[in-house]
Amino acid sequence: MKLRQGFVSNSSSSSFVVIGEKVSLNEVCSDMKFDKPLMIIGEVVNEGQEYFEITEEFRELLREHKDNFKNYYDFVLEYKTAGDEVMQLKRAELPEEFSIFPFTADYHIASNDADSFFERYFELRRKKRNNQI
Repeated sequence: MKLRQGFVSNSSSSSFVVIGEKVSLNEVCSDMKFDKPLMIIGEVVNEGQEYFEITEEFRELLREHKDNFKNYYDFVLEYKTAGDEVMQLKRAELPEEFSIFPFTADYHIASNDADSFFERYFELRRKKRNNQI
C-alpha cells in the first residue's frame, strides 16, 4: 500500500509566481531573439490562467493577429517560476529590473499549441462581445 504524505488536491489549477521581465507585444512580434524562455500569461479559462512557452509558430500567428491582442496578455521572459516549493534567489541571478507575476495556472487546457490557443482566444472574445460570460 502506498501512503501519500503532504498536501493532496483534486484542483485543476495551481498558484504560481514568475519572476521575469515583461516583454511588449511589439517585441514578441519582432525578430528579436530571447535568451530566456518567452512565456505567456493568458486570460482566465475554467479555473485559472493559461501559462505556457511561446514557440516560433506561436510568434508567427501573433504577428498575423497582432491587432487583436492588445492588453489581454502578459508576455514574460522567465527567470524563475515557483509553485508550492520555496524559491530562493541570489540578486546576481536577476537582471537590474524585474517583475513578479502572481497567477493561477489552469490545467483543464488540453493543448497549448498555437492553433488551439487561437481558437480559445477568439471564442473568448466572441463570448465577451455577446455578453455570454
